[in-house]
Amino acid sequence: MPATPSSSQGGNDLEDLLLEELLESPGGAKAGTEPLEDAAPRSGGRSQTEQPAAAKKARLEQYCPPHPGYMGGICIRCGMIKEQEREKDGNLPIGSRQSIQQGMDRGHGRYGSNGAGDDEHLTLDYIHHGLEVSKEEAERLRGETKRKAIRAKKLLLVLDLDHTLLHSTRMTDVSEQDAQVLHGMLEKQSADAPMLFHLGHMNMWTKFRPGIREFLEKAQALFDLHVFTMGDKMYAKEMEKILDPSGSLFRGRVASSSDANSDMMKDLDVLLGSDDMMVILDDTLGVWPKHKANVIQMKRYLFFPACAVKFGASGSSYMEVGGDEDAKTGALACAFQVLKRSHAMFFKEGSHNDIRECLATLRSRILQGCCILFSRVIPKDVNHEMHPAWVLAKQLGAVCVNDICDEVTHIVAGGSTSKTDWGKQKGKFIVSTEWLHACGFTWTKCDERKFRFSTSTGKTAPLFENEAKAVEAAKAAAGRSA
Repeated sequence: MPATPSSSQGGNDLEDLLLEELLESPGGAKAGTEPLEDAAPRSGGRSQTEQPAAAKKARLEQYCPPHPGYMGGICIRCGMIKEQEREKDGNLPIGSRQSIQQGMDRGHGRYGSNGAGDDEHLTLDYIHHGLEVSKEEAERLRGETKRKAIRAKKLLLVLDLDHTLLHSTRMTDVSEQDAQVLHGMLEKQSADAPMLFHLGHMNMWTKFRPGIREFLEKAQALFDLHVFTMGDKMYAKEMEKILDPSGSLFRGRVASSSDANSDMMKDLDVLLGSDDMMVILDDTLGVWPKHKANVIQMKRYLFFPACAVKFGASGSSYMEVGGDEDAKTGALACAFQVLKRSHAMFFKEGSHNDIRECLATLRSRILQGCCILFSRVIPKDVNHEMHPAWVLAKQLGAVCVNDICDEVTHIVAGGSTSKTDWGKQKGKFIVSTEWLHACGFTWTKCDERKFRFSTSTGKTAPLFENEAKAVEAAKAAAGRSA
């Protein structure tokens, strides 16, 4: 775990809330009682094992149950070993070595989701190894986090790493020719604000997405920043070092693949925030099955050629085409504008105070007034209302129709048909599917002239074809460096 900053840096961290639990014992300790000697003996005082059993039991019950959580199998409030709750049934001797070890061993798992823990506790290993809290304590912490965030007029922002904020690739996946180009870039870049990193000890190259520093600085003013990557813990910590060397941005709030659920999917539960005030930036919508309404999907950042091949976009990486995203008009700049607008809507007087509703409202305005007819995009044997292109267009506020009518404003085409011929005669916009994607990624109605349909550009774009590949790639990254 990265070093935990002092509480003077801010008051919204889980560590501060857990410290309050120890000092104030909310919901358990009686007002005016002293802290337990059992949990933290004073110098020269009797140890836990030396105290009479009856007195010990009385003092424990003064504070717990319920137990708010455990660190390494020991209650963070009263000091009772977790396994002692089960020992009351007479299965193991209280305080036995076997009992203590089992308590620590069972202190892992997200409400039992990975099969290693129980169904009553939430594991928070990304904060500290062996830390888990009860369902009740998790809800209390979420409520307290929400109240403090609202007072500070901040929301919570969860950031994916790979293909969202940066792109990493193994050195073994870089050709000798490309390696020479990359070393040349290293020599030329600014030492004060490097964008490319040669991480020899990780056998890895990492490239920041243009505009990343400006984005994080601006976003921090409106959001408490969290990271959730499907890379392993070592990779997550290394990226934290180069993204946030001072520790002032994320403050240790970095979750990795070990914090995902048993299906290797991401879940907001582990981050102890309220779903109605958390925004997610991720290139892969499919890894958030329970929280799609919270996601701002990012256009996938592909700098290195090997990953472009993996996502079915061979020849389209920035190294292959030359150049890079524009920091001022690229994906992160667009995303910040959406974050800024959704933040303002959330805190507007009389607002719904549900960020999911704010995002849905903003999204539904993008193509408001447009009527879309699809041509050779949706197969005949598929329920058109379930097809990703139809769903996306509806989310963006467009009206979708199956047949030719005067109300049609746009024909989104994947091939030439009688529909496109009719559209040309009537002067309708005839655009490729990339236009629809661009509107979704930029959260603006893009200029149709830049996405005119032709037989060479009309094929279905990677978002629709390769979303399943993206989910599998994210899963494959779990348990290893991305």
